[in-house]
Parts: sequence; C-alpha cells; structure tokens
Amino acid sequence: MSATAPPLEVVHLRAGYVRDAWIVEDASFALAAGSMTALVGPNGAGKSTLLKAVLGLAPIVRAERVAFFGGDLDAARARVAFIPQRSAIDWDFPATARDVVAMGLVARIGLFRRTGRDALAAAERALDSVGLLGMAREQVGELSGGQQQRVLVARALVAEPDLLLLDEPFANVDAASEAHLASVLRARAARGSTVLAVHHDLRSVRAHFDEAILLNRALLAHGPVAAVLTDARLAEAYGFVGVTSAERAPAARAGEAEARA
Repeated sequence: MSATAPPLEVVHLRAGYVRDAWIVEDASFALAAGSMTALVGPNGAGKSTLLKAVLGLAPIVRAERVAFFGGDLDAARARVAFIPQRSAIDWDFPATARDVVAMGLVARIGLFRRTGRDALAAAERALDSVGLLGMAREQVGELSGGQQQRVLVARALVAEPDLLLLDEPFANVDAASEAHLASVLRARAARGSTVLAVHHDLRSVRAHFDEAILLNRALLAHGPVAAVLTDARLAEAYGFVGVTSAERAPAARAGEAEARA
C-alpha cells in the first residue's frame, strides 16, 4: 500500500437495489488525509448505503475501484472505524458503556482475546473525550439517546483509527454536545485521521467540516463546503426551489426526522 494513497478512494460505485432502482447509481471520490468530509443529501439519497457498501456491509453491484490506503479493506481493517446509526444497535444487550467502547478495539486485539486492563483504560479515555467518563459503568441500555450516540463515537475513537466512517454521529445530541463531538473529531483530524460522516444539518456542516459530498443516488458534487453547498446545487439535490440555504437546513432536517420516525 502506498503511503501517499488516499485513505478512501471510490471509483464508479453502484450499490444497493430497491423498487427496481439502484440506491447508489454512481459515486466516485477520494478523501484527503486529515480532512473532515460531510456526506449530505436528501432522505433516500443512498448515504448510509454508500458507507455500508465500501465496508462490505451492503452489496456492490459494480465498482471500478474501492481502495483503503491504496489496498483492500482486509489489509486496512485495523486502521478503519465505523459507527452505524444508533437505531441499528441492540441497546438491550447487557453491557456497560465501557464494555461497548472497548468493543472498538476488536480489530486490534482480536475477536477472542479477553478485554484486559489496558483496553478498559483506553475505553475510559475515549469516554472521557466525549464527556461520559462518569457513565462508564452504567448499563448502556439505560443511557439517553444522546448519551448512547456519544458512546458510539467513543467506540469509533478508542482504537485511534486513521479513517472514521460515521453514519449520523450527531443524531440525538443537543447543540452543545454536537459542538463538543465535532471538536473531538477535529482534534483527531489534526493528528492525521480522516473523517467521513453522514450529516443532515446543512448549517452546521459549514461550521464543522472542510469538505462535503453531495449525493442523491449519483454523486452531484465533492469539494470544499462553500463550493458544494451552493443554492443551485442544493436545489438540484433537494428539490427546494426559491428557498434560501439558511431556510433549507431546518426543512431538510425536519424531513429526515419524519422519514426516520
């Protein structure tokens, strides 16, 4: 694997299938090392499917190339962390917040190795970074939705990955918690890690991310946030005509919330 290869490169990927249509019709992009990129688009655009497809969790129908640090996923697995949407997790599983975070070390310590003192200490440091050290020994199912979301972010961070793929990492958290989590991810990016996160609040994308990928089945734009989130491109993606970008953000967010309900 080349030391200068992008953390994730995708070329002409088509993935997923529902109601006689591809979920992701065509996507090509490469992430720059140390960047924070928001994956945005309307409900049903294929954002979650795209993340799952590159990780082998959803079927890829066709792709010229999907490469992690210049090689395949198996060779880079210990360098990659993924958190799914909170709704995809069984929160009734009898585990503490610390146990759940320590599970993020499996790729490094092995599936069948016992979680030792060092791993638990690393889990506590990750929980501290997201402001949940005091909840480390609480049953994860007893935590609030926002706290569970922070546990998932801590689980992604605990192994200090070089690439983080995050599906709605700020869902269910308040504005202060979102700002804190974004600062934690920013600090990790400053140390060289790369972040790709599905995000729905178009206003806070500008505050927290360097780049954006605009997806609506096909990839419509990828580049600096200001160049991607223009009124013309957002109108193309979301279908909002005659609405300013500032007004569009809460409208898009409300639509996503209704679709998830």
